[in-house]
Amino acid sequence: MAPDPQCSALAAAMHKSGLSYAQIAAKINKPEQHVIDVCTGTVKPTEAEFNALAGALGIKESVTFSVARATKTARKEAAEEKVVEVQDERDTALLAQVHAQQMAEVEAQLKNLTMQQAAEQAKFEQSWQVREKSLWERIEAGIKVEQDKEFARLEAERKVREEEERKRQEEQRKRDEAQKQKEEAERQKKEAEEKQRQEAQQKKAADEEQKRKEDQQRQADEQAAQAKNEQAEQRKALGETTAMDDWRAARENLMRLKKENTRVVKGNAQAKSTWGNLRRQVVRKIGQVTNDESEITRIPRNHRSRNSASGSSILLNAFYSSIAKAVLLQAETEVTAEKASAMPIARVAHRLLATLDGLADVFFAKLVQRVGGWPVPAIPPKADFDGREWKDSHERFGYRVSQDTGAMETTPQHIERVTGIMRVYFHILATPPRDKPIASRFFQTPRYWVWFARVLNSRSLLASDVCISLVHAALEIFGADARKIWGKQWTKVLALIYDLVNNGIGEGKPLGGTSPEGTAGRLRIKLEIDKIMGVGN
Repeated sequence: MAPDPQCSALAAAMHKSGLSYAQIAAKINKPEQHVIDVCTGTVKPTEAEFNALAGALGIKESVTFSVARATKTARKEAAEEKVVEVQDERDTALLAQVHAQQMAEVEAQLKNLTMQQAAEQAKFEQSWQVREKSLWERIEAGIKVEQDKEFARLEAERKVREEEERKRQEEQRKRDEAQKQKEEAERQKKEAEEKQRQEAQQKKAADEEQKRKEDQQRQADEQAAQAKNEQAEQRKALGETTAMDDWRAARENLMRLKKENTRVVKGNAQAKSTWGNLRRQVVRKIGQVTNDESEITRIPRNHRSRNSASGSSILLNAFYSSIAKAVLLQAETEVTAEKASAMPIARVAHRLLATLDGLADVFFAKLVQRVGGWPVPAIPPKADFDGREWKDSHERFGYRVSQDTGAMETTPQHIERVTGIMRVYFHILATPPRDKPIASRFFQTPRYWVWFARVLNSRSLLASDVCISLVHAALEIFGADARKIWGKQWTKVLALIYDLVNNGIGEGKPLGGTSPEGTAGRLRIKLEIDKIMGVGN
């Protein structure tokens, strides 16, 4: 069914006017649904309705009637032509084409109207959404304002309650603090009174205890002094001395030798000349020491003949000093290079000590001068025997200045030199007497036992890397023979040394210290003790 041209014209005019169906219906005083039916072609309007709608939409009346009459005429003519030219296929086709074109136009208008309606509907919905959003925002803003007011009221009430609670707690705290301070003051007062009472009792007890300890200490000191005096008297009667006694005696002999003999001889031209000749011969002869038995016997014999011709005791002691110095220098020179050379030097020294009366004290004094306290053995005190402060620690411990470089010897050099000289000393102790023993106890075989007893009784000596080198040298020279002499007692000494090598001297300190020389010395001692005890044989 083709759309009515009047309805199409009304629909187009309404779309152009922008009025809604409700507004048009109000203008012509018709129901809104009737206006919708007329404009969409559902209901054909009467001429009066059409004129009313045209007037409301602003369509001119002449145009309206003209369109209506033209439409009626066209339909009439079309009907007549259709009847007349019904047989004419070409006219029919043309009519169908016109009809189709009209339908397309109507459909296009309807589509435009539909799109316009959809756009209006979307615009309306958008406007509605904006309005609704704005409305909700105002509502929510109002709710938030009320919430904020309520929150502020509750917060204010909370702060008031908290402030009241804080004040209450503060007052309670002050009351508690006051009560606590009062109780604390009472407690401190009671404690102070109790402390004074206890201190008075303790002071009284301490005074009594101090008096008792002082009495005990005084008695102990008196007993110790008495025992010490008795022991000193006994040692004096038996000829025994302590390590410090021996060291002081050696230092005192050395100082006496320098002041009363050497300096006096140097101050006398004739005596100095005689002493110089003897000294040069001593150096030359000692320097010719060999391992030949006849040569070893000849040297003491020559020195004894010179001893008879030397004259006064002052010159004699200066001569003895030269002999001792020559032997010790020879030991430093040769034994340091080859330890086997210690034996012939020791045998010559032994024969000289056994032959020349008075040489032993001079020789031991010079020995202590060259190597410090090791011949005793003892740690030299901080002051000399006469209370004089040492110039430096080098003088105290026997360090020497190198004659080649003029510099003080290093620790390895010191160990090597001291060990070389002490090898000669240990060989002297190990040498059996021929005609008669040496009169001085410092050069008799029992001194070997005394040396080990004193070393093993001093942790300070055992901690030294010099000590461990000397222990090895002493064991190597006379350890096996000492076992033959002292038997099980010497075996106990070896066991003690072996334990010190393995477990240290106490407080985590190793025997001989932590230097490379100490480490190597401990290994050599273990091997030497194994050799003495026959381990592995």
